[in-house]
Amino acid sequence: MKISAFVNDVVVELGKVTWPQRKETVLSAVVVIVMVGIASVFLFTFDTLWGSLVQVLLSRV
Repeated sequence: MKISAFVNDVVVELGKVTWPQRKETVLSAVVVIVMVGIASVFLFTFDTLWGSLVQVLLSRV
């Protein structure tokens, strides 16, 4: 297949795509950012508590 035919097919296929509206894209981005923040806080808390627990257990040995 020639490169020009491939590029033409790609352009045709991209024309068929239903792209999300700006509002939907922004909302999805906000949801992702919030979920990443929640996961980060959860993991930070768990890691801190786990580290403290391991330190206490190792200091008793």
